[in-house]
Amino acid sequence: MAFITSEKVAEKRKELRNLFPTKAGWKFSVTGGNSSSLSVKLMQYPADYNFPEYIDINHFHFDSSCKHHNISGKEKYILSVMLDIAQRGHWDKSDLMTDYFNCAYYYDIGIGQWNRPAVHA
Repeated sequence: MAFITSEKVAEKRKELRNLFPTKAGWKFSVTGGNSSSLSVKLMQYPADYNFPEYIDINHFHFDSSCKHHNISGKEKYILSVMLDIAQRGHWDKSDLMTDYFNCAYYYDIGIGQWNRPAVHA
């Protein structure tokens, strides 16, 4: 059964803060403790970056999703680090052919939230 603890979510939040300090203009929303899913969203970023206000990244097709949203270079690198942190400790033994779903937890990454767009610092 998919499940992620509050402690694991806190570890991922701390790792993002260490890599991208708030003093430098970075803010992330990392939520999902004691549930089946983890959500990592970029909410604020330094002025020398250029991100859209709101998008969800398809982590199964990361490169084509970034290409579709015209994200490349240093912006794509930031998203790849977010994806790497979200995936750390994740496993998936699901079998779609038999409708059997068995993974550590579900996760998603993105920029902004539907009701709160990402902004420059």
